[in-house]
Amino acid sequence: MTDVALLPGTTNEMLEAEYWLNRIADTDRVLMNENMILQFNHKNVKEAGEQMKRYNLLEFGESIDREDLVSMISAMDLPDETLYCGGRELEDSIRIEISDNRNLSGVPFNTPVRYGVCTRRSSIRMFPSYRNINEAPDDIDTDILQCSAILINEPVLVLLESSDRHFLFIRCSYYDGWVSTEAIAFCKERSMWIDLFYTPYKTMDDFIVVTANRICLPYHQEQPDISLLELTMGMRFAIDRSVKNIWNNYVVRIPVRSQNGDLKMESASIPVSSGIHRGYISYTTSNVLKLAFQTLGEPYGWGGSADTRDCSSLAMELYRCFGFQLPRDSWSFAYLRGCVSYTDFRDMTIKDREDLFRKLRPGAIIGWPGHTMLYIGHVEERFYVINYVGHFSVRKQGAVPKRLKVNMCMVNDLNVERDNGLTWLETLQYVKSIE
Repeated sequence: MTDVALLPGTTNEMLEAEYWLNRIADTDRVLMNENMILQFNHKNVKEAGEQMKRYNLLEFGESIDREDLVSMISAMDLPDETLYCGGRELEDSIRIEISDNRNLSGVPFNTPVRYGVCTRRSSIRMFPSYRNINEAPDDIDTDILQCSAILINEPVLVLLESSDRHFLFIRCSYYDGWVSTEAIAFCKERSMWIDLFYTPYKTMDDFIVVTANRICLPYHQEQPDISLLELTMGMRFAIDRSVKNIWNNYVVRIPVRSQNGDLKMESASIPVSSGIHRGYISYTTSNVLKLAFQTLGEPYGWGGSADTRDCSSLAMELYRCFGFQLPRDSWSFAYLRGCVSYTDFRDMTIKDREDLFRKLRPGAIIGWPGHTMLYIGHVEERFYVINYVGHFSVRKQGAVPKRLKVNMCMVNDLNVERDNGLTWLETLQYVKSIE
């Protein structure tokens, strides 16, 4: 049997959450309760929501002026430098094509907001296009149009339709961007939208949250829209109390897009053994690490593409299981407020950084603008993280650094290097320990 490939300083035992949990004490202590997490979310949205791209959709007006909407859409633009598509230099005609598809000329003086919900995990795009645009001809994995992924059952504000009618410009609670029209179902009224996607989540007994990395709904011949539908970590669904209880299953409401685009809700049974929890799970160090290690070895997807995660979406989706509303982008974590032990690494010596890590609680979010990781612990003089990563460099003693393309979620220590020759330990700019 072939062994798992491991980096220097990493062992097979380190690939299990229990290895790290057994090295620390008090792992089941509740770090913050439900009310503390609600206050944390409120404080961050109120004080730094725009900086972090965390939005309270309920505070958005029922219409938006043309100038404001054009400004929102135009805030995202292609860089002026040379770009590539399909390995070739991006032609001006393609730039014009994807820019014109934003339909800015079709924005009315005042746009009524439409209210919808995501019915399948989908990409949020910078422009209404599926073209893969890259900064280098051989870097097809990094599509700069890919912003994020939007999860099933996520409420959205729909603000504009693209010229080709294949995309909608939306705002969800953590991003603005273009989403496939086929992924969004419309509510007839704002009140209906609030009743379905806000009211049930005020009481812990009224919803379930997915705590497994991935689960599939059971096969339903009579429900093709949700049969074998994949649900991922952090998604939450209201319990359907209008139907009869089923042995050892929760019955939840799943949003579906009808043929005319309107929302319909279908009931689905989910076995209690599937990796779900009634209400949010307790925020403990043990639960953080156990959730994180479920994703180990999964492929990396830039901006949440390819139906998987990137570095910062691991933190956001994992912490959703506890009820946290964290930012989506790696650079945004520096803006977190309240109940956060924050350390700015930029002026710290290597020794000071190492001293801090020896005391740091595993599960803390660490990183720099461009990359986010979860700290899991230290062994002797090495400090370890779990993270979704595209590539890094490793240096064997006396040798030239070797660039490794990994594109997956993995455990590594902070001695790996970036392309500029600096180790991750030297590069780190912040630590955010939420407790």
